[in-house]
Amino acid sequence: MVSKNKEYVKPLGSYAIQSEVGSKAYNLMRLKHAGYNVPGGFVVITKAYMYWKKNKRVPSELFEEVKKYLNWFSYLMKFPLIVRSSATVEDNKRASFAGIFTSYPNANSVEDIIERIERIYSDANSKRVIEYCKLHNINPKSIKMAGLVQQQLDPEYSGILFTRNPVNGNDETVLEYIRGVPWNLASGREKYTNRVILTEKSKRFGMLYRISKEIEEFFASPQDIEWAYDGKRYWILQARPITTLKSASFK
Repeated sequence: MVSKNKEYVKPLGSYAIQSEVGSKAYNLMRLKHAGYNVPGGFVVITKAYMYWKKNKRVPSELFEEVKKYLNWFSYLMKFPLIVRSSATVEDNKRASFAGIFTSYPNANSVEDIIERIERIYSDANSKRVIEYCKLHNINPKSIKMAGLVQQQLDPEYSGILFTRNPVNGNDETVLEYIRGVPWNLASGREKYTNRVILTEKSKRFGMLYRISKEIEEFFASPQDIEWAYDGKRYWILQARPITTLKSASFK
C-alpha cells in the first residue's frame, strides 16, 4: 500500500492543480469533468520528475502505482497506451511548446510505461527544449514534467483545429486533418493532407465545429485543439490557447 505522501499517480478523472500534473493534463482534466470525450488514463505527477532529477532514477513506489492503474485498465478494455508530456511551462498563452516534446505510443506493460516516462524526462533537458526556452525567455530549470498516460486511439481521422485563424487572427475556424493517427501531424514531422475553413454546415465535421466553439467558450479564449474521430465520437486530445494571436482575449 502506497502512503498518501508518497503517491506519484493521479487518475485523469480526478482533481489536481496545474503544478502537479502540468498544463496539458490539467486542461484535459477540466474538459473531462465538463463532460467532453477525453481518452481515459492517469498522470505521473511532477513530484516523480523532481525525484528523478535528484536521484537519476524514478521512485521505487512508482512501479507499484503504475501497476495498480494498469491492472484497473485491463479489466475495462484491451488497448495499448500512449505516454505524453505534460510540462508546467507548455500549453499556455506565452508559449505552446507545440512539437517540442515527444509522445511515445504502444506501451503495453509497466516496464514500457516507466521506460517512456524516463524518455519524457530526458526530453525536458534536450537541446531542442533549451533552445525553445531561450527563444521565449523561459528558464529551462523551471520546467517540471508530468507524464500523461492515456488510451491510445486508432482513429479514422485526426488533426488540429484552430477556433481563430492563427495566421491573420480572422474569426474563422481552421481545420487541418489526416487519416489515421495524429502524432506526427501535431509534432510537425508529417504535413497535413487536408486544410479547410470549417463551418457548422460541414457534413463531415459539423459536430467538431460545435464542440470546438463550446471549448473556446469554456476556456474563454481562442483555442488550438488536437482531436481524433474513431467513427463513433470525437475525442479531445489537447486544448491550449493560440499563441500566435496578438491578443488572446475572447470577444
